[in-house]
Amino acid sequence: MSTFLNEVDTDKIGLGITRLLVAPSGTSWTPGRITIASPPANFFDLGAVVDDSPVLRVSREKFKLITGIPRVIQYQAILAMEGMFECMLHSNSWEEFEYALGNTIPDTTNWATTPDSSDYVIQYYGTSVIKEYVLLGVTDFTNGDQVVHHIPRGTPADEVSEEYRPDQEGRVPINMELLAQAMDVGLTNNELVLAVRYQFGKLA
Repeated sequence: MSTFLNEVDTDKIGLGITRLLVAPSGTSWTPGRITIASPPANFFDLGAVVDDSPVLRVSREKFKLITGIPRVIQYQAILAMEGMFECMLHSNSWEEFEYALGNTIPDTTNWATTPDSSDYVIQYYGTSVIKEYVLLGVTDFTNGDQVVHHIPRGTPADEVSEEYRPDQEGRVPINMELLAQAMDVGLTNNELVLAVRYQFGKLA
């Protein structure tokens, strides 16, 4: 096989769609393949996402000691870490905006399964309350694989925007900052971890 062909291993290729599950702070999750129609206990499916919107981004700031002639890196240490999970939801519902705002419990007045014009919900921008959630980003691939990103501590980002356009359905922006949680990683105890990636193989 010539390297110029750059042939792919089709068993490792698949198109994927991500859904976001959310749960109250401290909710535990036992790793395993997830069925969206029956999410893990205490997790809530936030619904359909804008297909190309989910992004998990993590960065680390390194200290580098460079010495000698020629100057080369002799030592490195991690000084800071930060992460963000972002997506857009096909929704304009207050139920999803609760997680976008992440500051108070919605104040519902006479809200019913089929609300009428006298029913309404009050939600607040601002406030000093900062809520945390547990997040599961679940991506199913057309080749049968499933990737789950477990975010044990996520909190809404500093900025929330609400925008409506005549040529686009109402959307809810979910922008979660990742907070660290101490975990045992391999032989190292109490490593600070922002998220954990699990990949489950094809279904039989």
